[in-house]
Amino acid sequence: MKSPWLILLAAFLSASACAGERAYLSMSVNDRGLGPVALGSDVPSASKALGVDIPQVSYHYGDVGCTSYALGPSEEEWDIRFIVEYGKIRKIDIFTDAIKTSEGAGVGMPMGKVKNIYSGRYTVEGAHQWPEKTIKVKLPSGASLEFTGPQLDPEEWKGKTAPRPEEVVRVYSIGFPGAGSVEGCL
Repeated sequence: MKSPWLILLAAFLSASACAGERAYLSMSVNDRGLGPVALGSDVPSASKALGVDIPQVSYHYGDVGCTSYALGPSEEEWDIRFIVEYGKIRKIDIFTDAIKTSEGAGVGMPMGKVKNIYSGRYTVEGAHQWPEKTIKVKLPSGASLEFTGPQLDPEEWKGKTAPRPEEVVRVYSIGFPGAGSVEGCL
């Protein structure tokens, strides 16, 4: 029979390891990047700053030198995706409502509230090929924040009540101008 102390210690160490693995969820997006990870960093530096190994989730796209890396609870469910072009992080996508900007904006927030937070500092644009709107905020660092509403692909919403086009933020990003816009670099 195992000692209750050993079982308790094993449970504590297991819980501590799990909590540490997603400690990045307590960080915020600032005008340099995510917490200690600055745009322009390489992946090994970002891994060290976050205290976790950042796994590659896609391979180089053609000859553009673009790769993406992601962190999350599983391979299919991401909290964060890093878009890396030619070895440097150019864009960080946030998919979880746990990570907010330093001003408090984030995933799940009504688009109108994002506009209020960044009043006078944003533009609204249609996204590339999707029927969604994107709120873009220029930052003093030269980077920009992009808050994107829900995709309204009819197939995706069959049998569900689709959100209104500008209802809530689905994903938001911080990146350098043009980052991730190379064809095939997602």
